[in-house]
Amino acid sequence: MNRIIYLLLIILFLITSSLFAQWISFDGRTQASKPHVTILSNDKTSIILEISLPGMEINKRTEQGKTYDVLRLPGIFQLQK
Repeated sequence: MNRIIYLLLIILFLITSSLFAQWISFDGRTQASKPHVTILSNDKTSIILEISLPGMEINKRTEQGKTYDVLRLPGIFQLQK
Protein backbone atom coordinates (compact mmCIF):
# COMPACT_ATOMS: atom_id res chain seq x y z
CA MET A 1 0.00 0.00 0.00
CA ASN A 2 2.88 2.37 0.74
CA ARG A 3 4.19 1.88 -2.80
CA ILE A 4 0.89 2.95 -4.28
CA ILE A 5 0.84 6.08 -2.13
CA TYR A 6 4.47 6.80 -3.04
CA LEU A 7 3.72 6.35 -6.76
CA LEU A 8 0.71 8.65 -6.56
CA LEU A 9 2.76 11.31 -4.76
CA ILE A 10 5.43 11.20 -7.46
CA ILE A 11 2.79 11.57 -10.15
CA LEU A 12 1.23 14.53 -8.34
CA PHE A 13 4.59 16.31 -8.07
CA LEU A 14 5.22 15.86 -11.79
CA ILE A 15 1.87 17.21 -12.98
CA THR A 16 2.19 20.32 -15.12
CA SER A 17 -0.13 22.32 -17.30
CA SER A 18 0.36 23.61 -20.81
CA LEU A 19 -1.78 26.16 -22.66
CA PHE A 20 -0.38 26.07 -26.21
CA ALA A 21 0.52 22.44 -26.78
CA GLN A 22 0.08 20.48 -30.00
CA TRP A 23 -1.61 17.11 -29.47
CA ILE A 24 0.02 14.10 -31.14
CA SER A 25 -2.40 11.19 -31.07
CA PHE A 26 -1.34 7.55 -30.84
CA ASP A 27 -4.89 6.18 -31.02
CA GLY A 28 -6.74 8.58 -33.34
CA ARG A 29 -8.34 10.79 -30.67
CA THR A 30 -8.42 14.45 -31.65
CA GLN A 31 -8.41 15.87 -28.11
CA ALA A 32 -5.83 15.42 -25.39
CA SER A 33 -6.64 12.69 -22.88
CA LYS A 34 -4.83 11.32 -19.87
CA PRO A 35 -2.92 8.05 -19.86
CA HIS A 36 -4.69 5.20 -18.12
CA VAL A 37 -2.75 3.33 -15.43
CA THR A 38 -3.88 -0.11 -14.26
CA ILE A 39 -2.22 -1.99 -11.39
CA LEU A 40 -1.91 -5.58 -12.58
CA SER A 41 -0.29 -6.92 -9.42
CA ASN A 42 1.15 -5.60 -6.20
CA ASP A 43 2.96 -7.43 -3.41
CA LYS A 44 5.75 -6.81 -0.89
CA THR A 45 8.52 -7.03 -3.50
CA SER A 46 7.04 -5.65 -6.71
CA ILE A 47 4.33 -3.72 -8.47
CA ILE A 48 3.35 -4.34 -12.10
CA LEU A 49 1.58 -1.53 -13.96
CA GLU A 50 -0.06 -1.37 -17.36
CA ILE A 51 0.04 2.14 -18.85
CA SER A 52 -2.04 3.06 -21.90
CA LEU A 53 -0.80 6.22 -23.68
CA PRO A 54 -3.38 7.76 -26.04
CA GLY A 55 -0.93 10.46 -27.17
CA MET A 56 1.25 13.33 -26.00
CA GLU A 57 1.45 17.09 -26.16
CA ILE A 58 4.46 18.88 -27.61
CA ASN A 59 5.55 22.46 -26.99
CA LYS A 60 8.51 24.54 -28.06
CA ARG A 61 10.45 26.39 -25.38
CA THR A 62 13.38 28.75 -25.88
CA GLU A 63 16.03 29.25 -23.21
CA GLN A 64 19.30 31.10 -23.64
CA GLY A 65 18.83 31.28 -27.40
CA LYS A 66 18.20 27.54 -27.84
CA THR A 67 14.82 26.02 -28.73
CA TYR A 68 13.74 22.81 -27.01
CA ASP A 69 10.82 20.44 -27.42
CA VAL A 70 8.86 19.80 -24.23
CA LEU A 71 6.94 16.50 -24.32
CA ARG A 72 4.01 16.17 -21.94
CA LEU A 73 1.66 13.34 -21.05
CA PRO A 74 -1.56 15.08 -19.92
CA GLY A 75 -2.15 14.71 -16.22
CA ILE A 76 1.17 12.95 -15.60
CA PHE A 77 4.49 14.66 -16.27
CA GLN A 78 6.70 16.25 -18.89
CA LEU A 79 10.03 15.22 -20.36
CA GLN A 80 12.40 18.00 -21.33
CA LYS A 81 15.35 17.96 -23.70
